[in-house]
Amino acid sequence: MQTGIENIIKHQVIELSFMGILIVFCALTLISLFLACLPKVLTIIEPFLPQATHGHQQTATSSSDLLSPNEDQQAIVAAIGFTLHHRQLNKHT
Repeated sequence: MQTGIENIIKHQVIELSFMGILIVFCALTLISLFLACLPKVLTIIEPFLPQATHGHQQTATSSSDLLSPNEDQQAIVAAIGFTLHHRQLNKHT
C-alpha cells in the first residue's frame, strides 16, 4: 500500500485538481461575461419585446368610484385597526 507523495503522483491528483480549478475558473468567467453583456443585449432586443401590462389594476367607471388618497389612507388605517382589535379580543378569550 502506497502512502504520501507516491500515491499523489501515481494517481495524478495534482493534474486532476488543476483541471478542476481551470474548469471552475472558465465557467465563472463565462458567467461574468454574460452578466456584463446582458444590459447591452437587453437594450438591443427591447424594441422586439412586448410592453408590460398591469392586469391587476382596476379601472373605474366613474369619478365617484375613485377614492382620494386621503380617503384611501383612512380606509387602510381603519382596516388595520379593525384587524388589530379583532386579534386582541381573540387573545383574551
